[in-house]
Amino acid sequence: MVGAEPERELRLALVLNGGVSLAVWMAGVAYEIDLLRRASAQDRSAVADDAVARQWWMLCHPEQGTSRRVVVDVIAGTSAGGINGTLLAAAVARGATLDPVEFEATSARSRRWMREVWTERACLERGKLLPDGPGPRSVLDGDYFSETITSVLTEVDADGAEGLPVTLFLTATCMGHSQRSYVDSYGQAFTVADHRRLYQFEHAPRRIEYVAPDAAADLDGGLDGCFRLSERNDFARGNAAQLARAARASASFPVAFAPVPSTPALCAQQAPGTPRLGGAGPLLDGGILDNSPFGPVLKAVAYQPLDSPADRLVVYVVPSNGSETAEDPAPGAEPTLRQVIGSTMSFPREADFRLDVDGIADLMVASNAAWEEAQALFTTLLSNAAERRDFSHLARRLVPVYRRGRAAGGVCEAQSLARPGPSTALSAAPGLDQAEVEAVLATSPRWIPPDSQGHGALGDPATTQPWHWGVTAAHRAVRLMLSKLRTDLDGSPTAELQAAVAEVDAQLRRVLAVRDELERTLAGLIPPRQSGAAAVAVAVNTQLTRLRIPEVLGHVVTAAALRVASVYGQTPQAVLECVLTVEVLACSLNARVSSPRPAPFKLLRLGPDVEVPVLSHHEAGALAGRLGALKLYGTQVNHFAAFGLPQWRDWDWLCGRLDAVAHLGAALDASPEWIKSTQAAVLAAEGSDPDDYAQRIKAMRGVDTDRLHKAMIDDERGGQSLFDLGRRLIQVAASAAGDTSASARWLRVAVDPCSPADKPGTVRLMRWLTHPARANAWSRLASRHAVLPEPAVPRLLDLKAHAIALATATALALLAVAGVSVATGTSVRGATAAAAGVLIGFLAVLLAGAGILLLLTSINSGHRTRWTRAVGGLLAAGAAVAGLVAWCRTAQAPGSLTAAAAAGTAVIFLGLLSLGGAAGLHGLRRGAGRLVRPHSRKK
Repeated sequence: MVGAEPERELRLALVLNGGVSLAVWMAGVAYEIDLLRRASAQDRSAVADDAVARQWWMLCHPEQGTSRRVVVDVIAGTSAGGINGTLLAAAVARGATLDPVEFEATSARSRRWMREVWTERACLERGKLLPDGPGPRSVLDGDYFSETITSVLTEVDADGAEGLPVTLFLTATCMGHSQRSYVDSYGQAFTVADHRRLYQFEHAPRRIEYVAPDAAADLDGGLDGCFRLSERNDFARGNAAQLARAARASASFPVAFAPVPSTPALCAQQAPGTPRLGGAGPLLDGGILDNSPFGPVLKAVAYQPLDSPADRLVVYVVPSNGSETAEDPAPGAEPTLRQVIGSTMSFPREADFRLDVDGIADLMVASNAAWEEAQALFTTLLSNAAERRDFSHLARRLVPVYRRGRAAGGVCEAQSLARPGPSTALSAAPGLDQAEVEAVLATSPRWIPPDSQGHGALGDPATTQPWHWGVTAAHRAVRLMLSKLRTDLDGSPTAELQAAVAEVDAQLRRVLAVRDELERTLAGLIPPRQSGAAAVAVAVNTQLTRLRIPEVLGHVVTAAALRVASVYGQTPQAVLECVLTVEVLACSLNARVSSPRPAPFKLLRLGPDVEVPVLSHHEAGALAGRLGALKLYGTQVNHFAAFGLPQWRDWDWLCGRLDAVAHLGAALDASPEWIKSTQAAVLAAEGSDPDDYAQRIKAMRGVDTDRLHKAMIDDERGGQSLFDLGRRLIQVAASAAGDTSASARWLRVAVDPCSPADKPGTVRLMRWLTHPARANAWSRLASRHAVLPEPAVPRLLDLKAHAIALATATALALLAVAGVSVATGTSVRGATAAAAGVLIGFLAVLLAGAGILLLLTSINSGHRTRWTRAVGGLLAAGAAVAGLVAWCRTAQAPGSLTAAAAAGTAVIFLGLLSLGGAAGLHGLRRGAGRLVRPHSRKK
């Protein structure tokens, strides 16, 4: 009897890339994904964007056809993607939303938690991203960001609603000494630096744990006592600080944010199966070494039980195309140094992006091919007795080959779990020689079938009760049966098939529980590599026996086979024969490789370079597709620009939502008209419309650093932010040079807009001398927001004081000459003539020098307009000669009078020299200020 068509799940595994302020765009994407998953589950209570949620609900629940529910169960984030991924995972795990439960219509846009983090709190203002004080040795305040994330994670709540299972992976980079030791095939040890860290947070509300039965326990009565339900919830509100620490560590972009200290509690959150390396040093941005953590996501997907019809979609959220290269050199031309340096800096990012895409493409082919071929063979064997007989005979002949491979493979699996884990032998089990394999076989491994299996029928209870094929083979066997049931359920959704899927899925969960317990137990008991492969095999056998794993797995796999047999009219032994035939044929030549087959999946790359159907009627529609990531402020100024102004973050947030609608709508087979109407609903929810969006798209064409700078200067908050950011950069630079060092002190004196509190004479002189250049530079940075007060002129450089001193010195010199003349009986006229002659001669020499210099400058300039200066120079030279002649005629007074006149002249010379020096410093100050032109102010 055909029952009601079941709801089909679309399970999303998200990989969120890094990108500093591109986090705002990613936050818009994450928000839309959250809205989609809740709308598809018919959870539209207290939703600020009800119109958009209604669109998603209508798409997922059409009047005709299969209803779909979107589930987010695996998230991996790096850098800014780690923060967004953490917030989304917390909402999923708590059955909550990234919208508040209570909101007011007038403030709904500002009360969204995800939006509030990025559009309101992530801004370059003092007391927010900019520290309000000396702070740590970084430009931005990471502690403020940690407190923000912690507070949001504490507030996200669903008032007791049941959360959904979700697994979160976060990457980080550990500073300090961190390396792994290897041993090559010839026993030579060497080390490789490895600073990667991978943290795992999980919410598993109905997790199955394996409890090993007593040796005397009778398992024929059932396995209920061997398994128990438990809950792991790393997203509990009490763990908010730990989650925030991991997220902030992943986003510790160098220099921008200070590193995050590692803690023992955070180390305990490292993902199982990752090496436990030494080094508890500070943690940096995870994107330094792994900006797209696909590996743990696909491994988690491979082990995810599926108890309902579902499709798997891996969504790669990456806000740029990975090809940010320097401008190309002209054909045939030698590249410039700038082009070479730019390519050198950008090509590594291109390599990372390309390797990610290539690796995903290979995994997609491998996963789909492996499962399709295995399932096709299993289907053939299950439905055709003759084929089953022929292939089973072939498989039995391959059993000896399979046994040897799995003997070595089991040792390899066990050694990969050994602790401490920083040492890896490259000559481990896959490279065991024949003698070592024979030594392992001599221990009668309990994870491979016995020799007699090559002569008896596969599926014989003698080898399946207890299970002599190992945990890995049990996992593959039950998953293959489940895959067959789910495929048939997709084509014919009957109640019988639906019940069978649920029951076999429960058995698969039990296999995974047994595997987890065995791995946990073996991790601390495996002997070192030098003990030999046989010693490892003995240790594995001991634990398999102590935990009674073969007996328990025998009941689990047989129960799954019994349920499959009832559906397809076969005997359990026939089902197991089909399963084990596929196992032997598929794994005989690669049985030493223990990794499970990756689950089939499709890949959706979600980026900003997508068409915008809501602008299809507008010429800006094509422009939006061509601009791609360049339509975002987050791609500007080395990915920091979006932090500049609130309206820029609002724009990137809006683009993230619109791009998510376009990509996810296409993945859900939405029509262009649906995408267009949903994007229009998003625009309305964000207080915009298609025409306004089109105009802003046009405005993004040609946006560069100068335009962004001008926009910030013209904005009151933006200009102040630039001023505060400049001061913060000076503090960080001084801190890097050493806060108490001379270089740091003089850096503050010359550049800091605020004068130091204690000002010795040299500091006051340096501040006054550099003020015009400093004021003009700050004016260029922040315009009217950086009006620096004019410092007082140092007393030694006061031109008025120098002029008065010169006049006084001249008068005193003349009086001294007059006094000497009276004392020596010389006439006053003679004494005055002597002093005047010396003075005139001194001035004549200065004037002559100036004239000659002016004349030479005019000649070297080569311009006719300079002849006026030449004439002035000749006149000055003539005046100097006349003055010199006058001095020779008048300076004839002998003796003491001449000495007095010379002394007076020296005093006047020193006064003139002091005045000239002060005037020269004033001129130097004005010239230095003109080197940095001030920002042009509007009149």
